[in-house]
Amino acid sequence: MDNEVRLGIIGIGGMARHHVGQLTRIPGVTITALCDTNPDMFEKCKTGFPATKDAFTTDDYRVLLARGDVDAVLIATPHIPHYEHAIAAIDANKHVLLEKPMVGSVTEATALLKKLEGYPKVFALAYQRHAMGQFKLIKDKNDPTRDPAHYDQTFQYLSSLGIPTIE
Repeated sequence: MDNEVRLGIIGIGGMARHHVGQLTRIPGVTITALCDTNPDMFEKCKTGFPATKDAFTTDDYRVLLARGDVDAVLIATPHIPHYEHAIAAIDANKHVLLEKPMVGSVTEATALLKKLEGYPKVFALAYQRHAMGQFKLIKDKNDPTRDPAHYDQTFQYLSSLGIPTIE
């Protein structure tokens, strides 16, 4: 595989097409397969993103996962089938980028995390909020190695901008 990634996308609605716009600009990424239960989405994706014009299309995610020309999958379906699709992708030994929310219940989350123990491929959750300032601040606030004065200065700065803070 080297630096080439052949990607299949399960669910090609608005969120997936946002990803496609980003992915098609990365050298070495080829979108080889698209899956959606709404056939109108194929034309929308292929028209909006010419790099996907030759991608295989199917309405069955299992067919996409069985393909030899798919190294990794982006799962961007509605929330309820996330667990089913993620488990199937793991069983198919694919790298996985799963849109948020990860799954629909604590039971599914526990089972998925258990399934991932020792999984040799990349499994990532597309949850961008962990990189947002206020969430990093909350995480850092619980870091016992940080100087408490740092938090006072940060909260004062956020408050000066009119951003609500927790104290």
